[in-house]
Amino acid sequence: MTSPVRKHRSVLDYPNEQELRDALESTSHAPEPDWKLPVHDPCAEEQTVESELQRLLTLKSYLVLDAAQEEAFDRLTEEARRIYNVSTAYISLIDLGRKFIFAGIYGEGRDTTRNISLCAHTILAKNELCIVEDATKDDRFRNNELVTGPSHLRFYAAAPLVSPEGYRIGAFCLEGTEPRPGGLSYTEREKLKEFANQAMQLMVERRKLLRDRLTTAPENLKRHAAVTTNLGGLLYRYGDCVSAMKLFQESVQTLMFIEEAEETGCDRASRERQEEANELYFALMACSEGQRLELMERSKAFADSGVKQDEHEADSLFVEPDCRTCVVDGIPGLFGQTSTLRGSSGVSTHRVGLVFAESFQIAMEETQDRVDFRNFIIPLDQCSKATLFNMGIIHYHWGSPDTALQFFDLAASLSQSHTPLAFDPVVLGCLNNMAQIQIQYGKPNDAMEMLSDALARGNAALVALYKDDRPDSPSMGGRNEVCREQIDYRSRRLRRKLARTVMNMAHVHFFKCDFEAAMGACIDATRLLHTTSMEDAEAAAAWYNMGVLYNYKNDRLQALHYLDKFLVLAEELTGPSHQIAEALHRKGQLLFEMGQLYEALKPLNEALRIRRSGFSNDPCAVGEDLCLIGKVYQAREEYDFALSAFHEGIEILRANSPDGELTLDSGQVLLDIGRAYHTQGKLPEALKAYTEVAALARKYFGENHPYVARIVNIIGNLQLESGDVGASVTSFSEAMKINEASGVPMNANVVNDPMLTVQRHGNGDNAPGAA
Repeated sequence: MTSPVRKHRSVLDYPNEQELRDALESTSHAPEPDWKLPVHDPCAEEQTVESELQRLLTLKSYLVLDAAQEEAFDRLTEEARRIYNVSTAYISLIDLGRKFIFAGIYGEGRDTTRNISLCAHTILAKNELCIVEDATKDDRFRNNELVTGPSHLRFYAAAPLVSPEGYRIGAFCLEGTEPRPGGLSYTEREKLKEFANQAMQLMVERRKLLRDRLTTAPENLKRHAAVTTNLGGLLYRYGDCVSAMKLFQESVQTLMFIEEAEETGCDRASRERQEEANELYFALMACSEGQRLELMERSKAFADSGVKQDEHEADSLFVEPDCRTCVVDGIPGLFGQTSTLRGSSGVSTHRVGLVFAESFQIAMEETQDRVDFRNFIIPLDQCSKATLFNMGIIHYHWGSPDTALQFFDLAASLSQSHTPLAFDPVVLGCLNNMAQIQIQYGKPNDAMEMLSDALARGNAALVALYKDDRPDSPSMGGRNEVCREQIDYRSRRLRRKLARTVMNMAHVHFFKCDFEAAMGACIDATRLLHTTSMEDAEAAAAWYNMGVLYNYKNDRLQALHYLDKFLVLAEELTGPSHQIAEALHRKGQLLFEMGQLYEALKPLNEALRIRRSGFSNDPCAVGEDLCLIGKVYQAREEYDFALSAFHEGIEILRANSPDGELTLDSGQVLLDIGRAYHTQGKLPEALKAYTEVAALARKYFGENHPYVARIVNIIGNLQLESGDVGASVTSFSEAMKINEASGVPMNANVVNDPMLTVQRHGNGDNAPGAA
């Protein structure tokens, strides 16, 4: 059953609360927003995005929009029409941009624009009723086209439909073409409120009945699998991955045992459990922020009490999370940063987030022949592949990429068994995510093959959409401009997904150090985005990656330009985050390299503040920020501040190193510490720092490496400067032996002839400073 083509915006067009909120906010300051009253109404409550959001979510939960007319409601409106002796009585529902007539006869059709509807005023009325005795004499409506046009509306009276949740979702309305001086008597007013209450009660009972059908229909097990998958998707979105995985597991188990249930009559989930799942899913889907915490707790308890698996199922479906690894949520598609300053493994505790990290939802209506391109909602009969994909993204979050790869591969194989060559959003997501994992495993060629397959499938779907949009296309026959807009909207959604695929290709090129190809892929990704999508996450990822690439190409001004574009957009999309802190760190490093020392401190301190505020659980990143801040202070010759930052950063890096030792690159920070102490004349502290550097050099390069000789020579100079001639002779002799063993000429050392230096010092000459 495909969705009807609507002329006006509907809450049904937006699959989740955030997208609906964005839709409301995007038009709230427009000249004529479709959800706000077009004229001032002193009798109406103030409209806000938050109140309208919750009202629309409640309306959506009643499953009445676009529904066929039903006899029970029509009987109410017919009775009201006779009692009040009016030409029209109907039940209206006030949607995002339209008024939908659910019951009764209405001359303008069942679907009309909201901004001319008098019912839009009724749901905001400060009084219990909205009564207009003569619309031509009412300043709010005298110029309304329903009054001035063929409808010839004069009298209007309505009582709002107030849901048990406390939201006015529509109205029970009376209309007439003749004025009605005096309006309604007290008895008539009370009766009108009674009609509205009866209609609302019928809707409450209707919603419960529809939900009950999910557990009593012949397809009850499939529907239960879909409900648990969707409920798990909501929990995943709100951060409870463990409970989400348990629900996905229950969904898969339910689907696995459908045949057994049909043969034996034994359901894997009782009717009571199915009813509870339905209740929780619909409640969590439509709840407010204040109600979410309680519903999350109930959903967690529901998941914990789920159907118990057999032992062989437990091993294959559930893997406990690896809490040592954190997946970076936020903007997908950013180049990862593996710093050499981190622990001895050189690997961050942050794993790059998947480009396709959203969970798939299952359509709760009858099976569709075509996938919903707008929201990538999967038909009911293909629930298993979507659930397996969802399990894959959670395993990846838990630091188990091998297990995630298996789930993505299995989901893709099920997808291709349904549609071997056609476009499928699950295939697109699986191929992209598997490619990302292959890049992490050092297999860029395998990754590129997968991404090329995904891009070819997506391009074919895009061509099909544009073909349908051609005026001479048979499928366009009789379609209106609204239908064209919906096709354009679907193409924009698909192009955003393809932009992610192209961005993934940029990752492959970046991994292979082909920065020109990576830059070209980033530019191609932005070209895929519609102008209305340039403030979305895909554009932010492109700006960040282009900033990184320009940095590698030594074009620091362009790198700063694109990092600034990313920071502005990312702040709007996510607020403070680990990703923003990384970008600020990169910006500070660029400014430092450009010699803009005072400007460099601001982004570096902001990055440090964000990380310390709890937006990152990677302490090594804090250490990196501190070490770079120390370098800036040292360049500014503010040595006390520099040493404070250096020591704190080094200790954080040391404490979080697997073996308690620093990397060789961390030794560069120790060199900076030694230089700072030497400049201050604190020779013992400088010697201690250089001695640790020498130990690191021996560990990584061996005993007879020129770099070891260089550091030992510096130590000898410091010892000589301290007056310890014997120790300096030992150090210089060691450095000379290393240089001789490695074939380095004597004059290539820091000191041309260290023994001559000792001799001069012994004769009373001034010793040179350490290099």
